Amino acid sequence: MKRKQFLKLSAAVPSVLALAMGLSASAQEATQTETQAEAQTEEKERSSIMIDTIVVTSERVSFTEQEVPTSLITFDAGDLTELDAGNFKDLSNFMPNLSIGGATPFGESVPLYSIRGVSTASGRVSAEPGVAVYIDGLYYPRTMGSLLKLVDVESVEISRGPQGTLFGRNSTAGTIQYNTKAPEYEFGARVAGAVGTSNRADLTGMINIPMGDRAALRVNAGTWNRDGYINVTDRDGNVIHDSGNTDETAFRAALRLEPTDKLTIDLSGTVAESNGLSPTPIISDFSVRQGEGGINAINPGDPIPINDDSLSPALRGLQAYLQNNGLDPLVAQDPRFISGDNYTRSFPCYLDQATPVEGDYIPADQLCKLEDSIKNTAYSLKVGYDFNDTWSINYLGGMIKGEYYTQNVLFGNLYNRVNVTEVDSESHEFTLNYTGDKLKALGGVYFFKEQPFEHTGDRAHLIFGAPFQQGNVEAAEEFVDAQVETQAIFANMVYDFSEKFSVTVGARCSEDDKSTVIGFYDVVNGGADEVPIAEDYPGATIDWDGDGVVVAGVDGFSGQAYTNNGFDAFTGSAKFDSFDWRVSARYFVDPVKMVYGTVSTGFKGGGFSDNLVTHVPEPSCGPGPLASGCVAYDTPVRPYNQEDVINYEVGIKADWLDSRLRTNASIYAMDIKDHIVQFATFYQPRFGSPSLVMTNAGDVVISGFEADGEFILSENWSVSGSVGHTKYDWSKLDPESELYYFDQCPDIAFEDVNVDNCPIRDSKLAPEWSFSAGANFNRDMLGGVVKAALNYGWTDETEASNGDNSVRIDAYGVTNFRIEYDSDDEANWSIALAGSNILDEEYILSGLELSGQSPTYTSTFVPSRGAEWSLTLEKRF
Repeated sequence: MKRKQFLKLSAAVPSVLALAMGLSASAQEATQTETQAEAQTEEKERSSIMIDTIVVTSERVSFTEQEVPTSLITFDAGDLTELDAGNFKDLSNFMPNLSIGGATPFGESVPLYSIRGVSTASGRVSAEPGVAVYIDGLYYPRTMGSLLKLVDVESVEISRGPQGTLFGRNSTAGTIQYNTKAPEYEFGARVAGAVGTSNRADLTGMINIPMGDRAALRVNAGTWNRDGYINVTDRDGNVIHDSGNTDETAFRAALRLEPTDKLTIDLSGTVAESNGLSPTPIISDFSVRQGEGGINAINPGDPIPINDDSLSPALRGLQAYLQNNGLDPLVAQDPRFISGDNYTRSFPCYLDQATPVEGDYIPADQLCKLEDSIKNTAYSLKVGYDFNDTWSINYLGGMIKGEYYTQNVLFGNLYNRVNVTEVDSESHEFTLNYTGDKLKALGGVYFFKEQPFEHTGDRAHLIFGAPFQQGNVEAAEEFVDAQVETQAIFANMVYDFSEKFSVTVGARCSEDDKSTVIGFYDVVNGGADEVPIAEDYPGATIDWDGDGVVVAGVDGFSGQAYTNNGFDAFTGSAKFDSFDWRVSARYFVDPVKMVYGTVSTGFKGGGFSDNLVTHVPEPSCGPGPLASGCVAYDTPVRPYNQEDVINYEVGIKADWLDSRLRTNASIYAMDIKDHIVQFATFYQPRFGSPSLVMTNAGDVVISGFEADGEFILSENWSVSGSVGHTKYDWSKLDPESELYYFDQCPDIAFEDVNVDNCPIRDSKLAPEWSFSAGANFNRDMLGGVVKAALNYGWTDETEASNGDNSVRIDAYGVTNFRIEYDSDDEANWSIALAGSNILDEEYILSGLELSGQSPTYTSTFVPSRGAEWSLTLEKRF
């Protein structure tokens, strides 16, 4: 990605046979030496303006990025510095067909990754990602806290398209690989500090200590602090929080041991903590829809009634509290909720004034508290043994523990939600590798185990007695306890038929065993009603056993619902098998120009929706929000099947003009069966908050292209650019799917709704177009090197989530700038001025609009950070 500064060349000077005597021989030798010196000088000047090529690990063999027969983009440490990218989110602004957004309702602390429009369905523990994140080869199963600081990086590799054969489950969209620098056998150290706007104060350090010729230790540590950018105001208008702040620390130690020339052992441990408060959503609309079916909107300024059963008990409870205490009643578009300022969250929370629940572990005076905390701990072990120059064996294993706590007030300040998530995972991989003159091959086995647990507690405005509760749950607990075990066997080989033509073939057999226990408890009423099992599952058999209901024969799923000591719970288990394969061919037109074609497959694991009770409308109701007289029934946790994808891709990777110009391009089509999406639905919610429904929406073909290029204009200047395009074409979509614009096809009978006669919403985090452009300057001057970079990234409009609760994210562009002075090698220091979003572009990161189904009409969004500047000073030793 960046221009080489210097390339050392060595050449052996051939012996000169004396064919003549005396001056004749001396003259000939002098002439040859002069010719060689001129050639070396010319080669050195030419190589100093060549584009760098990075060796990558995505193919599990030693290939450069230009030799890999798939769409791949890489960044080394210098690239990340020039982009002023401190984490994956910053990086996504400048990489087409990569989007990162926040998970509803958790926000930016639980990021959702999307490549080519395929994203993680949810931040909940039962959801599986579509983009697999690896850190030093270790699979990172959950997204919480994975906006990792890009510190001491060797490279970041982003592979587009399914990577099922080498990386297995949950890589249907691609992989993100984060590779840190390994310990080296030379002493080195650095310390860097940064200050900037929003009271930014960062401090990072690294030390590399050789311990003889066979061992080395590398230690990194850092702390990052920055004020938030969204003011959260209390009932009196006082600022009580600045959300969106940064408060992070990280520590990493890596040890390399080489007991013999054939054996290498790498051990590492990482601890990272974040206590910053995620950006708090801004309320842009606050009203209700009243009447049977919620079809009548209340005009702005009109009081919100408290005697309408169609409205949320929590909303009526807040209104009753205000009126009973002589406070102004709630009105539609209430100014206490809507600040009119995109960076101020009005927070008139009255939950701390509500009647406490006897025995509740959450004190009433804590119900208006906002808090986020994340802690991740990871350990890894790599062992490599070379039997000889041809055969080797490798082991990679590790453990990751994640702890996440958040407390937010949601849905128009009506509900307090506490979420505690704990994730323990471990993985083990053994590979046997062969490297010959024409054949490079590997085979291996993989084991993975994950135990995620999630506990959610909701508290609403509790009313002083009847009639407003009327049996509704206004304080409830829900938990999700899951276990995933994966076994896989895989093989991959690259065979060079000639210097120009080679073929890659790979295959992987995987098996997932997944079990889930989801429970619910009514804090107020001491337990909810028994949970019924839907009897409309095709092929389901119902067996009443006195303790609950057993369901079997539903597409391989099994489950049991029961009530015990006030808890309603559902247990479910399922098994998913997949055979993934890949065939690639590449042809080198010349040593620096390659064309390729790839067909590859992948899968994303199925499972169960998180919420215990969801709603499915009767066919007679028709699609869309419930209408007057529509009868609904409840179902327990709904299973969903795995998602399978096959990808077709052709591309070209080429260098031109003595490798001063690089152009890469690819065209792809991804055929996805049983595409998994998540909807937040208010159809008969359990306790006022929406049910999060995971479902197989249907079949879709996602097609598009990516192209990127770089041109070294001169020894000092270079420019780069990239563009991506993504298009969704649904071939089959569930008639009940909230992806339809039902209001634009009202005359179509329910059973006749299909992809040809009803408009379809865009999928979340799937912009149709995105591009980036950049310019770099590099020159020896002032006794050192001056470097400057200007980069711009543009993203097309897209949806923040799926269905009619989504907020539209308008197109936006981000501009970053950086200028740095790096001293000579003796002084070893540098100073840099950097600016992010320097044009102060305002855009939306995520949002939720509860308008189509909820009686409470609330629209929220999370804004972006504005322009920020920083000054960094670094000293190297």
